[in-house]
Amino acid sequence: RVSLLGLVAAAFFVAAAWTYPGDYNPFMMMLSRLGRTTLAQVDYPLCHYLFTFGMLVSATAVTLALGGWGGWLAASGLVVIAFVPENVSMVGHNAGCHLATLGGALALLARRKGRFARVSMTVLFSIVGVFGMCLALHALKVIPFAPAVPTLQKLLIVTFAVWAFLAHNR
Repeated sequence: RVSLLGLVAAAFFVAAAWTYPGDYNPFMMMLSRLGRTTLAQVDYPLCHYLFTFGMLVSATAVTLALGGWGGWLAASGLVVIAFVPENVSMVGHNAGCHLATLGGALALLARRKGRFARVSMTVLFSIVGVFGMCLALHALKVIPFAPAVPTLQKLLIVTFAVWAFLAHNR
C-alpha cells in the first residue's frame, strides 16, 4: 500500500511539473515552486493543485509507513507545506519543513536501534546542519541562493526518502 501511494504521489508531482507555466527544470528551481499559488501572474494554476494533492498522498504514505508520533509529525509538516506555500507565508512554510524533517527523524530513530540509527541520524543531521548554514549565509548575503541551497534541499529529500524506505522494509 505504501509503495503504491508513493508511486501515486510521484505521478502527481511529475504531472505538476508538466503543467507548470513556462519551463520547469527541477535541477535549477526549488521543488516547492510547484506549490506556489501564483505563477506567471496566474492564481492557483493546475500545477499547484496537482502538487498539493501529491503532498496529501505523500502525507498519507508517510503516516502509514512510519506510524507513531514521528510519522504523524512528518505528515503534519507535509500538509503544512502543501497548504502554506512560500509566497503566502515563508515562516509557515519553513515551519512545515522543520516539522516534516523532525517528525521523520524521530520516526526513524524510534524504528531503528544500533549502528543503522546512529549512522543515519549522523548523516541526516549533518545534511540539515549544512543546509541551515547555507540558508543563514544566503540570508546574510555571503553566498548566492543557488546552487548550494536547492541542491542540499534535494539531497535532503532524496536521502530522507531512502532512509524511510530502508526503515520501513527492515
